[in-house]
Amino acid sequence: MAIPGKPGRHAARLGAALVAAVLALGCDDAETTTESASRDDGPAPATTAVTRSPVTGLGQTPDWQACAKQHASIRQQPASPGAPQLEARRAELVGRVRGATVLWKRPPKLGDLSDDLRKSVTRLEQSEEPLDAIRELIADRRRDRPKLRSALLREGYLFVPSVEAALAVVQQVGLTHLHDEPTVHLLRDGTVHRLERGKVGRKARYVHADGPRKGEAAELLFADRVGLDAAALTRNTLAVDFSAAQETAGFERIRAAHLTTDWLAAEVRYGAETWVPAVFDVRGPSARLQCHALTAETARAVAAAQAAALRSGRVQARIREVAHAQVREQIPFDVARAGTGDDSDRFPLRARWKEAYDEGRRSFRLRGKTYPVYDEEGRPLVPQVCLEFAYDTWERASGTWYQPATPGEPEGPLRPQPKRIVGGLTIDALKIKHRRRVSKFLDYAEDHPETFDVWLTPKADRIPFARHGPFFAMLAKHADQFRRGDLLIVSRFKQTKRARYHTMIVIETDPFVGVPTLVAGNAAKPRIQTIDGVMEISPRRYLKMRIRPQASWLDAAVLKHLDGD
Repeated sequence: MAIPGKPGRHAARLGAALVAAVLALGCDDAETTTESASRDDGPAPATTAVTRSPVTGLGQTPDWQACAKQHASIRQQPASPGAPQLEARRAELVGRVRGATVLWKRPPKLGDLSDDLRKSVTRLEQSEEPLDAIRELIADRRRDRPKLRSALLREGYLFVPSVEAALAVVQQVGLTHLHDEPTVHLLRDGTVHRLERGKVGRKARYVHADGPRKGEAAELLFADRVGLDAAALTRNTLAVDFSAAQETAGFERIRAAHLTTDWLAAEVRYGAETWVPAVFDVRGPSARLQCHALTAETARAVAAAQAAALRSGRVQARIREVAHAQVREQIPFDVARAGTGDDSDRFPLRARWKEAYDEGRRSFRLRGKTYPVYDEEGRPLVPQVCLEFAYDTWERASGTWYQPATPGEPEGPLRPQPKRIVGGLTIDALKIKHRRRVSKFLDYAEDHPETFDVWLTPKADRIPFARHGPFFAMLAKHADQFRRGDLLIVSRFKQTKRARYHTMIVIETDPFVGVPTLVAGNAAKPRIQTIDGVMEISPRRYLKMRIRPQASWLDAAVLKHLDGD
């Protein structure tokens, strides 16, 4: 499941046979031993003032004292009910269902339904096979969009109070199932998007009509609010998004203490261990961090951690930008199409691509098949295995990449201008031997702690994804080991000594439980997905390790590029 609303996922689709072959091969088949799967499954008052932070403004002693009073006052106000059924399984929810990282003031309510429609909704919520239930619901009311909207949109929100049903709904329901009007509006992440009905290929789709995603196909996520009146979507909101507040303030985690209709009294964590009381304004679709209840000691710790987090945030924003660019460009996986000739080289395309690029060609042939060097816009189509998705992301984030071809005049053939542009870093500089093999990269990472920080999943916690609940409970247990930009390595339990790996970059984590919610990688094609979207391909996969590039080289190189040095 690729993340919706991101560019270019409908171009250059691989055939089902090729996808299956790539997923079966994995990214590496080095000889290595694997384990068999287990069958069991109020701060002290401030005494001195602190200079206002140059980053976001942490305030001074009177501000902190006023915030502490407001925090205490909020905790005396009537609480909103929240969505306890979902919060009890939050780690699994956010790891499996796209769009689920909001905090609910209360569950949205169903409107008036006919008896037969209410029975269908109840079946969806309670069925052990929700995928069948939602498909049947869509098929039975395919031509009656108002009834389908009334069953699936609660106060305008796409919502069902079950993880399994929410996953099925997000997989199956599109905007064209619910609307056929020329224009609709969608609220997500605190932003209202205007969507216009059109066609993507031969299919009717809604596309973004303006903003940075203009022209891209729109999709429907859990907790999205949809309607015809843009202004109405931001009134009486029930789902609160914290991503903008986290991005702006730089905190790592939130613990909700008391949620009301208008306010959240919480604790936020800066860095690895500094928790401080904070107040959020939740009167709209996006939470706003109102204030911190600090002391002189915590203010110093927060200011330092905040500055570091915001520097890292700039790097991770660039990493996300490059990951999305690869999705837009549909960078090909390095697997040759069936043809004639020797097929002993499992990943043969990148070397041939490089040769053709350097020679100024627009295409190359291998085993009787032709492959493009550039896409239609002149962007280099550099074949990659899954580990090279990470390498290429790091290099491109630092300004290193291949110069594109320029368009011909008018609408003529592309004009190659081959040149390797070197920015802040190159993977060559790391001197990783056999760097396309994941097993060799893992050995390198463990042997070079100055370059990579490595965390191995404890053997007792190497839980196969097929056991969804325990798997996500394990991620929540070790949530402090995960940050945006980390590289996750998953493997498969097998009875042989041959291990297969897949690698992916953490793009987003949930601010409440810390579980990775979006990851980016190349398996058959570049994708940005939930953990579920990656692991469901092979439910015997487990998390083997987390590898974190040290800021001393990666962050430094990316910031150097961003600052134009």
